[in-house]
Amino acid sequence: MINSIFFENTAKQHGGAVYAGSYAVITVRNKSQITGNTANYGGGIYQHYDETDKTNPSIIAVADSTISNNTANYGGALYAHSVTGLGVLTITNSVFSGNTSNNDGGAIYTRRAGSTITNSQIGRPEGSSEGGNNAAKLGGGLYITKEGSCTVTASYIAGNSAGTNGGAIYATGSVTLDKTTVTANPAQLSGAGVYGGGVSDGNSTITIQGGSTVSNNIASVNGGGVFVNAYSALNITDASIASPKI
Repeated sequence: MINSIFFENTAKQHGGAVYAGSYAVITVRNKSQITGNTANYGGGIYQHYDETDKTNPSIIAVADSTISNNTANYGGALYAHSVTGLGVLTITNSVFSGNTSNNDGGAIYTRRAGSTITNSQIGRPEGSSEGGNNAAKLGGGLYITKEGSCTVTASYIAGNSAGTNGGAIYATGSVTLDKTTVTANPAQLSGAGVYGGGVSDGNSTITIQGGSTVSNNIASVNGGGVFVNAYSALNITDASIASPKI
């Protein structure tokens, strides 16, 4: 998909705009837009994994594009499903904004998938009060399940919100933030910036490094910046964690 628009499409189950089946390779690039689409899983894009074939997941690459104002019950913009640790999702120089999940993963929901996000914006742009993604329950920006991973590099995650935990990111898998800013993401319960799940859901590992900043996130209960549950790990190197005075 090159310089293309997918607008106001609807699927009752998977992939309001795009459904990527097993073996598929989907590239969205060059100022493409996926906006205003609706589905149960993956309002904009759904990436499918065939449980019977653990070697050939579909591949999704999003570059220099915008995925906005989509709605789903899980993964407002995008839902990626894969075998444990296999990299199937790459996002580069792109914007995910204004997406909504009625449950988890306001922008992106990954199930056991390996993902990378580079030079991208998840939520509102710097200096704006509009454009954040929202999840009614967990992970306003990103939801990363157990056995999955996400590395976010040189990106801006702002203005996302969650009705319970993880205003910006909710993870029971592993998340690495490198040279990334996570700011102004509220959560109604805990982990407004980053929420790392515990033993009941899978032991998460949260790494914040390379001059990353987690600031001005507000949780109504615990962990305005970062909340790490039992049996999970938090590694912070060369990073700043700061919450506003209340």
